[in-house]
Amino acid sequence: ETAIMLGSVDTNPAMMVLYSRFFTPVDAICPGPGGHLVQTVHDPFGRGRNVVVVGASTDDDLLAAAEALAEAVAAQPKGNSLKLPRLFTARYGPELLKRMAWVAQPPAEGRLTEGLRQGQRALDEGQHTSIAGILERVAQRYLLTQHSVEAKLFVALWEIYAKSAVADPRKYGGPWGFDSDFPSHRVVAGWDVIEEDPALTDDERLAVTRAMGRWIAEAVAPKVGNATNHVPHNHQTFPGLGVLFAGLYYTQGYETLEGPRWLAAGDNLFRAQAPRFKPHEDCNGYQWLTNGHQFRYAMARPDFTIVEAGSARKIVDFLIGNMDNFGIQVPYGDTGSWRCWDSELICLDIFAFLTDDPAARWAANLKRRDRNLFQLHSFTQLEDGPVPTAYNGVRVWPLEPMYYQSFKEEQAPPVEQCFDKISFRQSVDPKDPYLLLDGLSNGGHKHLDGNSIPRITQFDRIWLADNDYFKAQTKYHNSVLIFKDGQATPIPSYTALVGAGESARYGYSRTRMTGYSGMTWDRAIVWVKPLGAFVVLDKLTAEEPDEYQLRLLWHGVGAPTLSAEGLKLEQKGPSYWIQPGPGPQLSLYNDEELGTNWNGYPHAEPVVRSMTGLARVRLEKGESYLYATVLHGAADGEARPWQLRYAEGADGVVITTEQGAFAVGLGPVDTATPFGRAVSDAHVIVADGEGLSLLGVSQAVMDNQVLPLGDERSSLDLPFEGVGRLISQIPLREPTANLQPGGQAPAHKSLWEQRPQPELQLISGNKGAAGAVDLGVKLTSNPAPAPRNVFNATGANRVEALLDGSTANSTDTSVMFEPDQTITLDLDLGAAVEVRRVKWTQWWATSSSRNTKYLLRKATVAVSNDAFATDRRVLGEVTDAGPHPNFGTPIPYEVNGAAAARYVRLVIEPQPGSAVYLAELMVEGKVPAEVAATPYHITAVAPARDGERSRLLVATVEGEVMAFDRDGNCEWVKHLPGRLNDVVAADTDGDGRDEVAVARQDFHTTLLDHDGQELWSREMKFYRRTPFVNLVRAGDIDGDGIPEIIAGGENWRFYAYRADGTELWNYEAVHPARSGAVADLDGDGKAEVICGTHYYSATVLNTDGTRRWAYSFGPICYDVATGSFDGDKTRGVVFGGGDGIVHYLDSAGKPRLKYNTGDEVRRVATGDLDGDGRDELVAGSLNYNLYCFGADSQRRWRRDLGAAVTALAVLPEAKVVVAGTADGRLVTLDSSGEIVALTDLKAAVVDLALDGEAVMVATDDGRLRRLLAR
Repeated sequence: ETAIMLGSVDTNPAMMVLYSRFFTPVDAICPGPGGHLVQTVHDPFGRGRNVVVVGASTDDDLLAAAEALAEAVAAQPKGNSLKLPRLFTARYGPELLKRMAWVAQPPAEGRLTEGLRQGQRALDEGQHTSIAGILERVAQRYLLTQHSVEAKLFVALWEIYAKSAVADPRKYGGPWGFDSDFPSHRVVAGWDVIEEDPALTDDERLAVTRAMGRWIAEAVAPKVGNATNHVPHNHQTFPGLGVLFAGLYYTQGYETLEGPRWLAAGDNLFRAQAPRFKPHEDCNGYQWLTNGHQFRYAMARPDFTIVEAGSARKIVDFLIGNMDNFGIQVPYGDTGSWRCWDSELICLDIFAFLTDDPAARWAANLKRRDRNLFQLHSFTQLEDGPVPTAYNGVRVWPLEPMYYQSFKEEQAPPVEQCFDKISFRQSVDPKDPYLLLDGLSNGGHKHLDGNSIPRITQFDRIWLADNDYFKAQTKYHNSVLIFKDGQATPIPSYTALVGAGESARYGYSRTRMTGYSGMTWDRAIVWVKPLGAFVVLDKLTAEEPDEYQLRLLWHGVGAPTLSAEGLKLEQKGPSYWIQPGPGPQLSLYNDEELGTNWNGYPHAEPVVRSMTGLARVRLEKGESYLYATVLHGAADGEARPWQLRYAEGADGVVITTEQGAFAVGLGPVDTATPFGRAVSDAHVIVADGEGLSLLGVSQAVMDNQVLPLGDERSSLDLPFEGVGRLISQIPLREPTANLQPGGQAPAHKSLWEQRPQPELQLISGNKGAAGAVDLGVKLTSNPAPAPRNVFNATGANRVEALLDGSTANSTDTSVMFEPDQTITLDLDLGAAVEVRRVKWTQWWATSSSRNTKYLLRKATVAVSNDAFATDRRVLGEVTDAGPHPNFGTPIPYEVNGAAAARYVRLVIEPQPGSAVYLAELMVEGKVPAEVAATPYHITAVAPARDGERSRLLVATVEGEVMAFDRDGNCEWVKHLPGRLNDVVAADTDGDGRDEVAVARQDFHTTLLDHDGQELWSREMKFYRRTPFVNLVRAGDIDGDGIPEIIAGGENWRFYAYRADGTELWNYEAVHPARSGAVADLDGDGKAEVICGTHYYSATVLNTDGTRRWAYSFGPICYDVATGSFDGDKTRGVVFGGGDGIVHYLDSAGKPRLKYNTGDEVRRVATGDLDGDGRDELVAGSLNYNLYCFGADSQRRWRRDLGAAVTALAVLPEAKVVVAGTADGRLVTLDSSGEIVALTDLKAAVVDLALDGEAVMVATDDGRLRRLLAR
């Protein structure tokens, strides 16, 4: 029998399982209004029954679908029975075609060849999910077109994929590739449809079925595991869906042993989790992947336990509660962008599909409109719902009990005291305040952010920044850091809920962590509803007597103004104050690296403004320190600061605003008042002009009168006349004084100072670029740039970005024009100067995800002194037929010449059918000597030997390698294209004169001779990521007396080259290189290579590039050093971790010390400071402390330098340590940690190198100095 199904999955319930298993795509958006789809589906459920889908997204289009079926029926021979051939008639609606035009087009010529090329590239470049990801996309193309070439491509891809699946210990992710199981359910489902294509042979069908079964058995099924006693994570549920679909396929069509086992594995995983509402991840992106898989399982199996058990309702409520008023999931955990992800949408749409829930409909469509989302096969629900109110107020989001059991800890509060999140929301209007408080510091893809505030939105803006993928440490969150005697313990995994609630005028939460670096941290958030503001009180109580360094951390976005009152942020109209109370030392760091997560945010620069309130105090057991912060603003940009003063004898503050004064304090309280003695167990007490508010109260006595309260804690506003007048009479206290760090010492003796600058000035004035001069430059274009960059819907795409000096080459800093337009760029330099060179960088792509090419045909450069009225002099012309890699980095072009001119014109003609896409425009020339120019930006310095003489090598962002002699004379300059990331010297030919190895941003490792002439360059290839060369090291790894060159790349690989440039090996270190060392650890005369990466491990390699041992920590290994710690030929290893820990291991990788400094350890070094023949190890942390440890792992001393340590070296001959700091000080300390020399260099220290008794220092103002080390 054959079933005929009409309509879509939204109008015909019988189509649900067919749709859920990817046999048909018909829903609200596919084929879409104005379209229809008629298709036959062969025996989808293994019951010998076929299906004819007569599909349409709307009732109006269903008639056309029926007519298409009728035409197919009419075309068959007349008779007593009807036998339909395989049918596929698709007419897609205009909305779908606008997004996926290819579905209505015939297959591209060479589609099979191009598809195979893409598959091979996925293997060669180590693409995430490998060829499985390509197979998923081919399957989708086939489902929407049923082009036989896609079926043939699917088969051919399986052939090369199966052949490639050979075990290789150097290949991360296994024989089938990294996370190849992720698309497994779509690949299997796709094959279930593709195998019916008449163009395939039975041999091809059998080959794919076998290869796919092998893949499921080897790469998918082993990852599923179970969830009986713990909550699952996405690395289980991705393959869990894969085995579900594989189990269905291999049981319905074949008699196999594996089919039922795979089906059972999927059932066991998802059925165990169905009654629960939180998976393994505490991450507002990944957790929805896992929950989304749970919903997809429910639909495809089908099994609706998730709904019947009530967990679906809890999932959706929690989802919306964790969503800000813009419809964006608050990006806590490993997320990244301020916009978070869109993985949650499938949960909302399926829940709305199953229950018709109005809140889920409203939230899903809010997200769709905001992000212009269009997701096929995702149960898209286009019918909107009313604006909900159920998520307003103060809401405590409870913790899933099985999550707690999965991460149970002895010191954790009882599960009933724990919470997941707490939200404060006036309404879902973006103009109204929303705040989220996090309760967890554990889970999959976790961040150490318990008790932090990841987001506040108000005035149609986002104010707090708390989002990155890798930077999980507490310091990157709106939190508190605690250091006890320079050491820290990890932030507790769970936060205890003391209480939460609200009255008509105030809302509150009070939460607590104990055992946090020797302190108890109480955080109270008070929502001042009438003023639309928040007060945050952080009470830190010493559990042990000691010296504590405390940091109150706030991160925001907007144009910043730091003053004694706090941090004011402005975002194109509205402004917002983050105002700590007086006492802590306030500082502001403009974090551009963290700001990359804010690219595309329309109201502020992509820079995170990080304010720290630092307090150094000595506390006895039971004594406390109180931070108070008010967060408030104005929609019109005119927010004025409030006044905060501390109340005497209480944990509270008096706050004065333009609207009046109020006081906020922590309970319980037992104190005299003008109304009599007040006694209450309230969690928070607020007094204002309206009276007294008791928040979280169960008992209250005023002047011996017991106030009538209920049996449970509640929050209420009590009118008391005269309270407002008495606020001014509250006794006040002075802020707690800070202890002072560091010490005094004589300045270092300066030997010389240089500030090298380019020979030519950058007369186009590119912001911050070396040599840039400001002559009043103006840039125009004709025609104007395209209305938007097709790769960045929210970017400005303005021509001014071509002079922004940015080397990021992102869609935010590049400028796109419409296809087939010849572009004229006119630059008024502001004055007539000598023009020497015109350079620009331009993107090249023969294809793109937006079906646009970006190819240069010809460019012409001309100059003029009268704006090209009559004076037009052509400097030169550039043509380019390619080829170049698609995207990656922009292609540099330049025209040289010498001409006196005020105006420069660049005319760029693209190849037919392509567009101009520019990254930067630069004009170089000469200006009068008195015009100040921006200096070079130094990235690294290194010592070198030139026979008996010493040298200083300098690498710059601008591509210069410079060599200075010991007297400060520049001996030579070598220009290389693009940024230089590292430099090292080594005598690779044995002549006593060091050669120079350079790590280049343009993917090359280069070796120069001692005079700066290039000996060789080797290009890294793309593998997983763009192959920037991040570092170079040198060492003799084969024991022949000649050092090899080691290079670490952004492409997850470390490379070893002989002195002549021959590649010896490369090793996949897993994630980008961040640090490295070459040292003979075992004393056999051959050096090992130590690879530090951006992820959670470092690896030590043998001389042949194979792994010797690995050590897990991080994320991010910032620095590596080795030392002679055992009095023999072996060397131990020291890692500086992004986890804030100093890791010290022996030569075999056995840990000897893990010392938690509480902040990133950016610098480590070793040397024998006490002359006992064994090295000490020193470490510099961003917590401002410098540490020294002995070979016995005991701390010798600690010194608070008052600023982050940015450079570090040990000079054993003088038995001193030399450190540079972020506030520009050079500090020399003796073997006991006493400061013996101190110089204020007025700019942050970038790097330093030792030369005998001297130290060579580079600072971020472009200066080089040589000073005596002590």
